[in-house]
Amino acid sequence: MGLSPEHVAEVLRRQAIPAHWVAAILDGSGTIVARTRDPAKFVGQKATPDLMERLESAQAEGVVTSHSKEGIPTYAGFARSSVSNWSVVVAAPRASIEAPLHRSIAWLIAGAIVAYAVGIGFAIRLGARVSSSIRGLVEPALSLGMGQPVEHPPPTRLKEAATVAQAIVRAGHVLKATQHMAQHDALTGLPNRLLFEELASSRLAEARRHGTRLALLAIDLDGFKAVNDRHGHPVGDTVLKAAASRIRALLRESDVVARLGGDEFTVSLGEAGLEDARYVASKLIDALSEPYPGVMPAVSASVGIAIHPEGGGTLAELSGHADHALYVAKRSGKHRMAQYP
Repeated sequence: MGLSPEHVAEVLRRQAIPAHWVAAILDGSGTIVARTRDPAKFVGQKATPDLMERLESAQAEGVVTSHSKEGIPTYAGFARSSVSNWSVVVAAPRASIEAPLHRSIAWLIAGAIVAYAVGIGFAIRLGARVSSSIRGLVEPALSLGMGQPVEHPPPTRLKEAATVAQAIVRAGHVLKATQHMAQHDALTGLPNRLLFEELASSRLAEARRHGTRLALLAIDLDGFKAVNDRHGHPVGDTVLKAAASRIRALLRESDVVARLGGDEFTVSLGEAGLEDARYVASKLIDALSEPYPGVMPAVSASVGIAIHPEGGGTLAELSGHADHALYVAKRSGKHRMAQYP
């Protein structure tokens, strides 16, 4: 710190800095203490404002786009001592900054460029794989979100995406099982009231749209309570499952059957008038009245019939009138059918 400015400048000149470059030493306040070019003119002056701004920052070293004291555009590299807080600045004209400074630096830059290019290429390839895999997951995910189970995982090129695809498929299986439990009777496997109302309402809307008829049958097992009382609920459950199987066997695929609860069933017959409904009801009564092995007393069935449009324009009206007809059949001695009105 006790060296004269001339001696410090001489030290700088010995560093073989190119003639068109400028090197300077600044004290802690940013004042030029020594300079390789025109020291007599600039020693004692402050550094340029843009360089001063960077020197006042917390950075210990860096590069700043600046102008020399002569006004020449430069790139200036600086490094500040953590002991003395003095700084060394080397500025190169911007016009010549791209010229090779040292062979080692050139190799370093070339190596960095190659590494960067390789990294970009790898990133592009990886990005394409990720993008392709994600696009493949979008449709299955949307289907799952709309309540449509996914049966098979989409093809993917990434292990992580394949794991997500498998998770979507498993979630679809859980969703499918949950939907089935929510819409079907656990004992008989028949649609429950919720699903029946959805399916029957759809059939009724089609009947109204095409001007066709639709029959709704309300079915109740006669003597079922006595079976439960005598044999217990496990035997009663066996009767209910057998009854559900017999009903299904007599219906078309387009017909809808459901268990509403207890020993109550309901059937929707598409494009069926009163004559068709009475024929099916007679078959159901005969089938449901056949003996159930090991069960006493005997079980039979009663059926109430309501026909659209005469028996109602809505599912609620048809159901209410079919239930009323069932009540009439039960009150008239059971093991029979009745129709509304």
